[in-house]
Amino acid sequence: EPASGEPELEGAATHPSARAWLVVESEADLSAWLIVRDADAIEVARTGLEALVGEGEPASFPGLTQARGEALASGSRSTAEDEAIEALLATGGARVFAGDLAPGEGWAGGTYSVEAWIGGPPELGEWSLGRADWAVDSPATPEPTPTEEPEALPTAETTDTPTSTPEVSDQPTPSATVTATPTGTPTATPTVTPTATPTIEPEVRSLWVLPDSDPGLPGAQIGPRSAGAASVELWALTTADGPIAAAADLIGPSTEIAGQLKLGPADVQEALEKGLAAGAFSREQAEDLAAEADAGLLYALSGILELKADDPPGLYTLVVHLGTSPKMAATNLGVMSDERPQPSATFEYGALAAYEIDFASVDFGQIQPQALFTVSGDTVFGANDGRPTIRNLGNVPLQVTVTFSPMTNQAATGTLARFRAAFLGEEASLQGDEPYNFTASLPVSGVAALDFGLEAGIVPAGDYHGTLHLTVAEAAGD
Repeated sequence: EPASGEPELEGAATHPSARAWLVVESEADLSAWLIVRDADAIEVARTGLEALVGEGEPASFPGLTQARGEALASGSRSTAEDEAIEALLATGGARVFAGDLAPGEGWAGGTYSVEAWIGGPPELGEWSLGRADWAVDSPATPEPTPTEEPEALPTAETTDTPTSTPEVSDQPTPSATVTATPTGTPTATPTVTPTATPTIEPEVRSLWVLPDSDPGLPGAQIGPRSAGAASVELWALTTADGPIAAAADLIGPSTEIAGQLKLGPADVQEALEKGLAAGAFSREQAEDLAAEADAGLLYALSGILELKADDPPGLYTLVVHLGTSPKMAATNLGVMSDERPQPSATFEYGALAAYEIDFASVDFGQIQPQALFTVSGDTVFGANDGRPTIRNLGNVPLQVTVTFSPMTNQAATGTLARFRAAFLGEEASLQGDEPYNFTASLPVSGVAALDFGLEAGIVPAGDYHGTLHLTVAEAAGD
């Protein structure tokens, strides 16, 4: 896949033509092309790049070594970056493309923007890898070629020769008729002006969150998972005149940025189906969006973020930033604007009361009459180590309730019904079948010891058995 940090391309100097090189870290079969835009961001040219095949050696790509040397000399590439390219080329982990650029007829002089794009399999989509400025000279005005004035060619009129010589005063004066060859007016060569491609301001047409664990409630409801993370999908349909990229800030219940997400290209038809099923738009709106997709103006984007079981419950907001490349979209992360509202989607992350204990039983050992037996816990979570421990796996504080059933021996000749318990510094004495609610709550991600005790009266010695009920719920008021 494309490298996560999309590099800026080396800028071409002021030349009548330029050569572009593109080195992409990828194992996929790719195609690449360049889009040239003028100062008004209007596309004026598009040209494909040739995929070059090397022989496992960096020097086997003709011309690339010289281009890398020029990039190093100009400071647009560091030595470390060049060494990374060297390693990629040597291991065959890169795709290399090259192509020539030349100004079109009628281009005005100035700075043009050159964007590099790659495309591949459907799951890869199209990506803009960066841009470079290309300075183009104003076209030289040719000096006019002077047109030589043709010489006048006299045409003599023929007259009859008289038989007698007249008087001088009667002698006709010969006249010369000058035939001038007219000078042609030069025909002006028409200037070809590139056809302007209409520019469409990128716009998010629809934005929604999946999955929705409770469609009966307004907005998306995301249920936490005690085992593993909960996946949150963000889908967007955008209009633009070219491939678009997006990134999003995740604003948590505390209104602070809780995470960030990059959105990648998605299948438009799949997005239309999912959005319609989720109620993001009506069927009539879906038909309008499909028409824009047929016109090549609708793009789908999606991304997945994960929320852990202990992430706070409450309302989350995903604020979306658009850009012509993933890098440009990411530059706006963390930037919120009051003047220009940014598209956003919200979802509710549910509360999760979940816990784990590291003991399956409490062993007081052989019971002797009129004695106190205790089992002390610790805060080291270790399965069946004989030291009871509890830990909070959810995202809300927990209240713990303990209940002992009376313990009896096998012969049913003795009963034990006086117990003790301690949790987070709070101690309690309780009778059999009497629940005790500890007032202290176990915080999110907290770990605590559970201590238990048994008071034996005048009973036969031996083994006694009973049941310990441990009830855990979200603490009241949290």
